[in-house]
Order: sequence, then C-alpha cells, then structure tokens
Amino acid sequence: MRKVLKIADFITKNKKMKKINHLLLLCFVFLFFNCGEDSGDVGSSTEVVGEAGILSNLRVTNLDDNGFPWYDIDGLQAENADMFMILKSWNVDRNGLIPVKTNGYQLADQAMDLIEQQVGKTLFDRTSIANTPDGEITKGLIVSLGTALGPPGNTNDPNVCGHVSSGVGTTGYPSFGLFTDQDENGSIQVIIEDGWYDAEGTIDTVLYVHIDAPSCETEIDLDLVVHEFGHALGMGAHFQGFGLGPAVDENFWNVLHTIYNNQAGTSEEDIVINQIEF
Repeated sequence: MRKVLKIADFITKNKKMKKINHLLLLCFVFLFFNCGEDSGDVGSSTEVVGEAGILSNLRVTNLDDNGFPWYDIDGLQAENADMFMILKSWNVDRNGLIPVKTNGYQLADQAMDLIEQQVGKTLFDRTSIANTPDGEITKGLIVSLGTALGPPGNTNDPNVCGHVSSGVGTTGYPSFGLFTDQDENGSIQVIIEDGWYDAEGTIDTVLYVHIDAPSCETEIDLDLVVHEFGHALGMGAHFQGFGLGPAVDENFWNVLHTIYNNQAGTSEEDIVINQIEF
C-alpha cells in the first residue's frame, strides 16, 4: 500500500528537501487493550442501545482512526486526515474467508461458530493454514495459547488473560512505514507504506489472538475468546458491552454484525445499521 498525504501549509514553508524514514509502531508498550477482566457473562448487564447508540459505539471502536490500534493519521495534521475515517474490516466478499490457525483450541472453534451465527455469514477459513508454520503465514489469525501480556509486556499481572497483537512477545499491532518527502512542486508529503489495512479499509495482515497466560487468574471462557476475536476482526477501543462491563453482550453483537454486513471502506454516512439484539 502507498498513500500520499498533504501536510499542513506551515510545513511547506521549508523549501529544503527533507526525507525522514522511520517505522511507526501502532502502539507503544503501554497503549494496548487490557482484556484481563473481560470475562463477564454475555447478556444485558449494560443498556442495549438503539441505532444511534450502535453507530456511536461503531465510531468509537472502528470508524474513528484516532488512537490504538489504528494509524491515527489525524495526529499528522494532514489536510485529508479523515482518509481512514471509514469502516475497517477483513473484506471476505472480495478477498475470501479469513484464514485461521486455531492450534486445536476448542474454544476458538466455538467462538468462530458463534460469531458466524450472529453475523449471519461465513467468515473463517479453518483449514488452509491449520498446519502451516507460523513464520510462513502471510495472512490470517493465529490463536496463541498462554502468551497474553500486560503493559509493558508484563508477565505477572493476574488480570491479563488475552490480547491481540502482531506476534508472540509483543502488545503492538503490525507496524507500517511512514516518511515525509518534498515533491517537485515543493509540497511536503507523508507517505505510508506496508500498512496492515489499506486506503479502502481492508485488513490484510497476520494477527495473533493471545489467550491465557501463566499468571492469569480469570477463568478462560467463551466470552473472553469471542472478545479477543472481536479485536482481531476490526474492533478497537472498548465500549459498554465490549470490555466495559461484560466481555461481550448485545451491544457488541450489534456492532460486529453491522461491521460485517457493510463493505470495508464504507463512510459513516453510508453505514447501514444492523440491529440484531435488543
């Protein structure tokens, strides 16, 4: 992926050719989702919101690009900083099912069964990478048991029992290349390369779904595993009914159903809200 962004005019006053090339990590070790207390029962322990509330929750967890795990383009003061203020998801209709390596973990299969039931469509390819070594997988989800971490990479927190990241031993999502340059017209540009989702909002990467840790004192149940799959499917920040209160409840399902019954890249004004749980 290669995307050029126009930066605020004050930067263009510097006529000297500049080029800064660095790796932007999507989160620092202290900025990630602590999912250790997300094992509450599925159910209406929070108020089940209507269409306006579903859209608000969707904005918080997915549409808003500001903050982890998204690119946070707005922080670059770019003229078109809203370029990723769109629906971000695996585009199963265009690119095929999401490959998943469960490592034989039964709760992962149960979580995928429940997710597909609630979303109303098949999302997961459960066979193509089942026996592929992790290092050779170029796309999909890998369930990793006993590797959940707390901030910053804490292995002793009894409340941390799950998270999603780019690999074992990290709490960060996949990194992307970011650099600035000056074009032939003297305008400063920001260029993003190798993003884990593209300008159409399509997620195309490898994510590890970490479940359980040696220090975890919370029972690992289906709710917690579904919650972590929710992160891997494109849900970022927590909201009431997704990590705030129970791990997942009707509010979670309404948002996930809406994400996967709209196309990746859909703007907020064009989102069709799908309310399945009341």
